[in-house]
Amino acid sequence: MNQTEINEQVLSVIRNAAEAAAEKEDETNAETASSAPLPHLTMETRLVEELGLSSVEITVLLSDLEDIFHIHIPASALRHVRCAGDLCRIVAERIQNKRK
Repeated sequence: MNQTEINEQVLSVIRNAAEAAAEKEDETNAETASSAPLPHLTMETRLVEELGLSSVEITVLLSDLEDIFHIHIPASALRHVRCAGDLCRIVAERIQNKRK
């Protein structure tokens, strides 16, 4: 799997998590919800500030990535995750380490 394929798959998982979080938020605030569309997802998209993901949702996202790519992402890696590109980099590193 090359870097482009990894990035595409990670971005897809992030988009799914962001959509699920937005739906959950809409259900919670049914009276006041104004379903704003998700921003265009790029490597620079910030997970918390732009997508509104909570730390719990990011932890679930990491678990999903572990299952999809058959890797382990240590909890300490969360300290370095701010944007989508950070997750792509971590997944690629973990895949590379698994091959060694």
